[in-house]
Amino acid sequence: MRTIPLVTLEKLQAASSDEALIAFATIEHEAIDQPIRLALDLADYLRDGALYRAAPFRLDLVNDDDRPPRARFAFPAVNRQALTRLAGVSDPARVTVEILAASAFDLSSEPREQKPGATALYAARHLFLTDVTVDAASCAGTLRGWDYRQELWPNMLATQARCPGLWP
Repeated sequence: MRTIPLVTLEKLQAASSDEALIAFATIEHEAIDQPIRLALDLADYLRDGALYRAAPFRLDLVNDDDRPPRARFAFPAVNRQALTRLAGVSDPARVTVEILAASAFDLSSEPREQKPGATALYAARHLFLTDVTVDAASCAGTLRGWDYRQELWPNMLATQARCPGLWP
């Protein structure tokens, strides 16, 4: 269950509000040296010592039906070399998407710094970037969640070598 601070919740539910939500995306893979960190805003943000670059990325809502989670994700080519490496790998990159309230940041500083104790209102931490396409200006792909239907069942077999106490 998500816990949203009461002050933020009241502002979001009001008929008009000055509260804004900011989306942050982190893309990680062993083929790239540093994670790609993006902030859906016109300013850079500093969160937990990491710099999130201003980038107008596009993220569709993750589906919520009987299929495994999936959404389209597109973002500008902020690091062309890293994206070229990312497009050439066979295993998917890990993506984390977090939503924070603008009031969780000191908006007078540059880059904007997160206030102590501020937490994400929403986080999707176990997404994978697949079907990556890269061109001169942008990168696009499909975000997928783990497909639990693909797990082997039973996950572990009780063999005599693994569980010798079960056999006389």
